[in-house]
Amino acid sequence: MSGILSGRRFGKSGRWKTAVFVSAAMLAVIFSAVVVAGDGADGAVGEHFNYTNGATLEYVITKDDGGGCEAKVFTATDKTITSVTIPAIAKHNGKDYNVTAVGTWAFVYCEDLVEVYLPTGIIAIHERAFECPSLTYITIPDSVTSIGTTAFEGCVSLKHIVIPNSVTHFGDKVFWLCDALTSVTLPSGMKSITNGLFIGCTSLEHITIPSGVTSIGMFAFQDCTSLKTVKIPDGVTSIDRYAFFDCKSLTSVGIPDSLISIGEGAFCGCKSLTSVSIPESVNTIKDDAFHACTDTSFRITVADGNPVYKSHEGMLYTKDMTALIKGRNTASADIPAGVTHIRKNTFTMCSELTSVTIPASVSSIGSGAFAGCTSLKKADIPAGVKSIEATAFGGCTDPSFRITVADGNSEYASKDGMLYTKDMTILLNGRNISSFSVPQGVSTMVVGAFHGCNALKDVFIPKGVISIGFMGSMVFDGCTNTSFNITVEDGNPAFYSRDGMLFCRNGDILSAGVNRPVMTIPDCAKEIGYAAFMGFESMTSVRIPDSVTNIEWNSFKDCTSLVTVHIPSGVTNIGGSAFEGCKSLIAVTMSAGVKTIGENAFEGCTSLKTVAVSAGIESIEEDVFKDCKSVQTLTFLGNKMPKLKSKALAMGNRIVNVNASFDDPKVSKHYLSRDGNVTTLQFAKFQTQYKVTVGTGFEQPEGQHNVVARGDFTVTAVPEEGYVLKGIYVNGDRIPAGPGKTTFVIRCIASDTSVSAKFEKKAEPSGDSSALIIAAVAIAAIAAAGVAVWYFKFRKP
Repeated sequence: MSGILSGRRFGKSGRWKTAVFVSAAMLAVIFSAVVVAGDGADGAVGEHFNYTNGATLEYVITKDDGGGCEAKVFTATDKTITSVTIPAIAKHNGKDYNVTAVGTWAFVYCEDLVEVYLPTGIIAIHERAFECPSLTYITIPDSVTSIGTTAFEGCVSLKHIVIPNSVTHFGDKVFWLCDALTSVTLPSGMKSITNGLFIGCTSLEHITIPSGVTSIGMFAFQDCTSLKTVKIPDGVTSIDRYAFFDCKSLTSVGIPDSLISIGEGAFCGCKSLTSVSIPESVNTIKDDAFHACTDTSFRITVADGNPVYKSHEGMLYTKDMTALIKGRNTASADIPAGVTHIRKNTFTMCSELTSVTIPASVSSIGSGAFAGCTSLKKADIPAGVKSIEATAFGGCTDPSFRITVADGNSEYASKDGMLYTKDMTILLNGRNISSFSVPQGVSTMVVGAFHGCNALKDVFIPKGVISIGFMGSMVFDGCTNTSFNITVEDGNPAFYSRDGMLFCRNGDILSAGVNRPVMTIPDCAKEIGYAAFMGFESMTSVRIPDSVTNIEWNSFKDCTSLVTVHIPSGVTNIGGSAFEGCKSLIAVTMSAGVKTIGENAFEGCTSLKTVAVSAGIESIEEDVFKDCKSVQTLTFLGNKMPKLKSKALAMGNRIVNVNASFDDPKVSKHYLSRDGNVTTLQFAKFQTQYKVTVGTGFEQPEGQHNVVARGDFTVTAVPEEGYVLKGIYVNGDRIPAGPGKTTFVIRCIASDTSVSAKFEKKAEPSGDSSALIIAAVAIAAIAAAGVAVWYFKFRKP
């Protein structure tokens, strides 16, 4: 480089040109040396090259020395390939490189890849190597020893796979969300079922765990909802937390004599499980290990020699019988004398339980201990109970259910069958009665106090109550009576009521709604709180005002009669499961303000036909439209596809028409596939649409509706009792109503349009008209009498 710089010192003489020429020559020599080095005998580790053997793949050199030449597959250059045979040797610059691995993300985004053939010589399959939603077949040679984390994540079409005995290492979540997978052959030398290995494999029915396995990791089989039986081999010493969580079809599990520990929630939600035998070796069973195992046949049997645990009448206790860990879903439960602790969730959702005997020895009752025991008639709390945790009796909704606290209890009191703290300042558990006025002096109502109380109609909350659940939510969830009404006393600093609904002043959160066929949410609401309208099956329509900015989780979940929903311009977020289970919902429109749609937001809306996605939408979370099997049209009002999460647009094995202003963006099958079914999006150029703003008094929901240019829009007016429809107004122009006519078709819409209805009270007969009617009746009677006289006077004998 110094030669170049010194060249500038020559003046205008020929020596300057000579210097430049010499400098250029030097650069050429240097450059050629670099090229030759890359073309020489030894390739640089990390160097990439392409090699074609049927399909063109990109490789990266991992070894090139006297010990040999090796490379791994880096990526597929053509993401549209449907089949690939990876060669044993890839050639580059006249050298043979043994292919020893499939690299991280090697075939991610190969949406159409159906089959893969791996050669002998492959040693490792790295992290996320195959995230291929169309993959149905793959051969794994017996040279492979390692399979990395999430190697087959989201391979939703893969049904069978055989892992050779050579594989000794598995990463976590290798088969995560392979929801079509029905059978797997695992290697005999496998030592551990790793964390989340089969998480979300919803089609997996049977699994044989190899005899060499010593541990089952956390979440290993979580959400394997079709799994029926599992035999855990001798040698397994630990089952980690939530290993079989929500395996709701699991009927039996064999636990070996080698097992030492069972983790938290290990079999939680296994509601078909009928029996478990705990061997002598088990010395640790964590909380909720068998939570919600509610089959009426379910029994736990503990080996007599176990030093830590004991079973009695199918229930699980500590060895000294001082703590009851897991109960049974049976008609009655007599807890033996000497038990001091009833652990959390002991009898949760035991719907068959009608009576329970709590002995005088009990000092504590854990959270959710009897939650959801919907047939339980009473609970007598002994004097010695010092601790009752949250929701211990939540959801005990039998109309006769009552809690009675012994007079000598120093911590708790009961009144009218309800549970309070001793000083009567905190209401812990209510009852499923028709009317309730919170006693003066109560300041707090805890979460779950009236959960599921569907007989409750009237609640009065005095101004001294300043804490209700979580900002007013989760105290009255499930209070679905159509007459349910909350009244908050004026002057309450924390809460107020409007139209029978409960509001939290901090944020104007609508915390508890009412179950009405036609629901108009007051304009004071800024947020619709958690589960505010959950389970309101009578609601057919709802008007959400522009003042609302957030729709929380579960807000309208299981409102099974709700037909249409318009999300107004103020709303920015639709929370997870917000409309899940609204099976009558046929149409959803969203204003431009909506930015995010939470996971499972519209899951199970099986009648949903049309969805208009907000122009401002930024992301659509996982499973938003799960089991929405009737969707015909999906309209994106924005100018680009929102960010999508896994299965965000999976709506079953069907074609969905998409209206959008942007071209088909080639949506990944990761967002379209579930349980082996793939939704096909058929894009069409977005047609101009106009807004039709509908006023009150129509069958259609009040608010804005989108209509394709020159399309038609039908409205049906619904007069209230005692009123008659006089006509409707379209952009101010009156269209009169004929006799019995309430339905109108507005044709060829060519601009934004407003529609309103005019109703008048039905006319009652006036005094004058009444007199005329009476007179006419009198005249008719006189005339009839005259005819009768004439008939009898002049008839022939």
